[in-house]
Amino acid sequence: HMKFAENLEANLLNLERRLQNHTYKPGRSIAFIVQNPKIREIFAADFADRVVHHLLYNYLSPVYERQFIYDSWACRKDKWTHGAMFRLLEFACKLERERERERERERERRGLRPFFLKMDIKSFFTSIDQKVLYDLIGKKIKNKEILWLTKTIIFHDCAHDIPPKIQSQTSLFDKLPRDKSLFTVARGKGLPIGNLTSQFFANVYMNELDQFAK
Repeated sequence: HMKFAENLEANLLNLERRLQNHTYKPGRSIAFIVQNPKIREIFAADFADRVVHHLLYNYLSPVYERQFIYDSWACRKDKWTHGAMFRLLEFACKLERERERERERERERRGLRPFFLKMDIKSFFTSIDQKVLYDLIGKKIKNKEILWLTKTIIFHDCAHDIPPKIQSQTSLFDKLPRDKSLFTVARGKGLPIGNLTSQFFANVYMNELDQFAK
């Protein structure tokens, strides 16, 4: 960050030029392991790449915010984990009040009860199919420059295209199951945890399930 800021204007102009002539390619990431609340592999993008991530996010986000369901609570403006918890509590209280009213006897007779389903997708970020994700975006975005940049970021293999700088002990990486590491998943699968674009793309990807459930 400080190195980029030392020659901020020149670096931004250079970045703009590379984007315009399509010579931009993501740089070297830093890879490390965090162990709390669970062991995960993190890739921190180069600062110039993070500038590009924000550029792409600022274009795509307003388009998809109109598509996401209200109760998609991950990594969105004015959405947070506690907000999701309070929203679930609100639903639970509403259903409980309904049970206490005139439909209680009918519900008892039919054996109906309110419920919620808690699920998790195993190795989610490393299981994302990059082509499926890109095709989903291509259905809504027609700007060729944005599609080029989206493709450049989605299909960049930060674990192999430019080997990352490793900042955790090898023994920590060895603790990860093979399906939870970008170093060992199949080509064409996975997004790096730690990038703004990855968080956003995850919501785009899961929006298909949200819409189906609704």
